[in-house]
Amino acid sequence: MHILHIDTEKTWRGGENQVRLLVEGLSAQGIENSIVAPPQSEIAKRMEKTCRVFETPLRGELNVKAAYRIARFCKEHGVTLIDCQSSHAHSIGLMCKKFFLPEVKLVVHRRVDFPPKPGLINRMKYLHKGIDRFVAISGAIKDILMRYGVDKEKVISVPSAVDKKVYEGFERTHEKAKWCDRYGLDPKVPLIGQAAAMTDQKGYETLLASLAILRDQGQSFHCLVAGDGPLRGSLEKLRRSLGLEGCLNFIGWINEVPSFLSALDIFAMPSNFEGLGTAALDAIYAGCPVVASSVGGLKESIIHEQTGLLAEVKNAEEFALQLVRLLKDPTYGRKLNAQAQRHCDRHFSLDAMVQGNFRNYQELLELR
Repeated sequence: MHILHIDTEKTWRGGENQVRLLVEGLSAQGIENSIVAPPQSEIAKRMEKTCRVFETPLRGELNVKAAYRIARFCKEHGVTLIDCQSSHAHSIGLMCKKFFLPEVKLVVHRRVDFPPKPGLINRMKYLHKGIDRFVAISGAIKDILMRYGVDKEKVISVPSAVDKKVYEGFERTHEKAKWCDRYGLDPKVPLIGQAAAMTDQKGYETLLASLAILRDQGQSFHCLVAGDGPLRGSLEKLRRSLGLEGCLNFIGWINEVPSFLSALDIFAMPSNFEGLGTAALDAIYAGCPVVASSVGGLKESIIHEQTGLLAEVKNAEEFALQLVRLLKDPTYGRKLNAQAQRHCDRHFSLDAMVQGNFRNYQELLELR
């Protein structure tokens, strides 16, 4: 078994981390893996010591040249199955199989919780008989694919996961004191935080509006946001217009994510959409109670008033209300987090993710 993973992204986000965890888990079992990625992409840089990496330009949906280069790589290295890790990779992998490698099995990972766009080309892409299996990272995405028309026999759900071991050894009081000292904050004040790219997906406008409500109510808190992205400038302006400079810091990209999450009293995730939301899983294992939007796969890890608190998407008033519940009752937050960790151990373990994908590969290759 030799699995080729196609990842077309140049940056490093949740999907790329899932590829890393999957490849590392498969490699530990003696499975050969290779990765196709754009030149100088983050995944190419970070994975070159873990497995074989083939860097090649992957621009454009109908990149037949890239498909040909990938097919040649597959023949040279005995690849038996291609796993496409993004929508763009889906297009290239499908061309690779259709034109050059009809015998190779083709898997497509779907990580977003909105339907594919309508239209003939997209329907041909998603309903093509050359796709042997879709892997949805949540039950919500599986349902979306089946409603779109994908044969239910071709769709399985294998939830994404995080490595909880990276959070072992962090003492939360110590970590909070460290981060508060770094930014001149009082460690006795509740610390709310988020760590995500500044994009439309992550619902930062809702977060800032809810923080303004907390401030107007006289709630004591400070918020640290780790991340950067295309909305950074507009969010800086929104922070100024809402008068949040004294209680909200944008701290940019950080490398110490486990330490940062371990320092927070509350993790705020007001996303507009999420395939699963592995950041919530990270926060849970870091010991944070989570307030999140009731969207997509987030509802599978954050069960309202059992493993966290949920608010209607884009509803800043309701999101603020849920934050207040945790600000006023830290004991309740600790209870929610303990229940959340047990829930994640049962349903979102790293071993289950790796084994779920491995069994899928085995099943498809045994059908040959």
